Amino acid sequence: MIISEKHKIIFIHIHKTAGQSITDYMKKNLPDSKPFLNKHDFAINGKIALGEEKWDEYFKFAFVRNPWDRLVSWYHMFKLKPPVTLLQKYVLDNSKNFEEFIKKCTDIIVDNDGIKSCAFNQLDYISDEKGKIIIDFIGKLENLEEDFKKIIEMKKLPKINLPHLNSYPHKDYKKYYSEETKEIIKKRFNKDIKFFGYKF
Repeated sequence: MIISEKHKIIFIHIHKTAGQSITDYMKKNLPDSKPFLNKHDFAINGKIALGEEKWDEYFKFAFVRNPWDRLVSWYHMFKLKPPVTLLQKYVLDNSKNFEEFIKKCTDIIVDNDGIKSCAFNQLDYISDEKGKIIIDFIGKLENLEEDFKKIIEMKKLPKINLPHLNSYPHKDYKKYYSEETKEIIKKRFNKDIKFFGYKF
């Protein structure tokens, strides 16, 4: 997570949802921005750390992404980036291709800074233990520019286009899936698919 105390903003950084670009924007344009808890921590942990009263003073936002597309992007990151986390090493050791990645590497394992997983639904990052959304704005990667402009306008932030960082180009995500792996993602990310209205 990234926090700006001056602007009363908290960004919940969900993996592979343009988080590096948004973090870069905040650090350059909101100079007091700094890391808060772990990079990909859950919003509920931020609420606990700050306390409910202080948490409510902040504008909290996150971005989400089509789960099928997100897993393709994640896979390419694991394959192209030097393995620095236990999760990356696990993926490289246990999957020779995308199909094996989906079948074998989307379960919970312990990473360097705690529990990390390709199997968490994105809703898990922005909900409390009862499943209630505890942030103020959810943008979609598919509408990144438009949704981020809404945040800029709401919070009166500097109007600068987002850079494209930590992006790993790949083919249309649909070409990576068999019927079997498509269904695996549908079951594992059913909460996200239903709540955000995503389709394959």
